Amino acid sequence: MEPTTITESAFVRVVIVDDTPLVRERLKALLHADAPYAEVVGEAAEAQAAIRLIRDTRPDVVILDLQLVGVSGIEVLRAIKLAPHAPVVIMLTNLTALEYQITCLEAGAEFFLDKSFGFEQLPDILRHLARKSGPRF
Repeated sequence: MEPTTITESAFVRVVIVDDTPLVRERLKALLHADAPYAEVVGEAAEAQAAIRLIRDTRPDVVILDLQLVGVSGIEVLRAIKLAPHAPVVIMLTNLTALEYQITCLEAGAEFFLDKSFGFEQLPDILRHLARKSGPRF
């Protein structure tokens, strides 16, 4: 049975990858205020730095934009999904055309959200993932 509340020990480790500092700050503020079960363990603005950060920190979840400095977020997605314990990837982007959605989902993204309204969905998605992962010791 799923718990009704999330204990402090049930959490998800999150990396934010977006090339816009304001978006990264907004995401961190949102998670701090509305998702206390999510711990931001790093952030990156460009593709190669993001791949290194994700490999080094091994987060549970990556919030990833499609438009990055270097290569596209799709390339980052493909690279990180090769890891044995690949993180859950939430694509959060302004590029919401159907072909991008299909490409991202086929490459392994579990979620694809439009930045226009997707921010509001993040706390619920992360809550679900925290419950699913259970307590950490």
